[in-house]
Amino acid sequence: MSDPLLSAHQIEFAYNGRMVLRGVDLALERGGLVALLGPNGSGKTTLLKILNGILSPRAGHVALDGDNLAAFSRRAIARRIALVPQEVNVPFAFTVREMVLLGRTPHIRPLFGESARDRAAIDRALALTETRALAARVFGELSGGERQRVMVAMALAQVLLDPGLKPAVLLLDEPTVHLDINHQIEVLELIRKLNRERGLTVLATMHDLNLAALYFDRLMLLSDGRIITEGTPRAVLSKERVQGVFGTDVLVADHPTRAHAPHIVLLPPNG
Repeated sequence: MSDPLLSAHQIEFAYNGRMVLRGVDLALERGGLVALLGPNGSGKTTLLKILNGILSPRAGHVALDGDNLAAFSRRAIARRIALVPQEVNVPFAFTVREMVLLGRTPHIRPLFGESARDRAAIDRALALTETRALAARVFGELSGGERQRVMVAMALAQVLLDPGLKPAVLLLDEPTVHLDINHQIEVLELIRKLNRERGLTVLATMHDLNLAALYFDRLMLLSDGRIITEGTPRAVLSKERVQGVFGTDVLVADHPTRAHAPHIVLLPPNG
């Protein structure tokens, strides 16, 4: 592996004395498309927040382009790393365009307001996510799939769309949660397109193993506070490993149309 764009080294973290992450090592290559898997409560969201500098680890450190993330200002981190959370509570009736403008916050100089460069970045983000037609709509009135696209647009306006910016990382926390099947596919197609065509480095937590196997090049499996394995979907999602980590009986079959992707079939307790 070449020098990673974003890496974690021996990360430890605890909530109220309860260890959540134990000696986590992680490396994201430039242009990587990676899904982070693990049971609920395994620390996936916590790890994303540490990688984005929102939380500070109890031990270990995160590096961006080889430099300790702790040495970066919040504004500098936000220009390189964007986090799309599971849910966003917006207390005001912001329009879609106003939401995407929030992504420009790390670039806007205080007291100067948005510039032509900011407006151009917003327009490009709306175009890339096919949300231009929603620009005047109120964010809170959109469907779940539309809201998720707008959140990705806000992240793109934040980290990707300025000429001369260094390589950027997009972190997504369960990007398909609460979405209908068609919207899940739309969002994942968008994420993969941005990765392939724009070179965006992506790490997303996922709970659907089959969607993760279909759309991501590499998988990381988090269990008991540690990343226990990583690799291609077929290498990571073995029957023994899925059963051991998730505690349920499964059958691992070949996907009917995608040779690279295993297909996980849940088995009821009585066979």
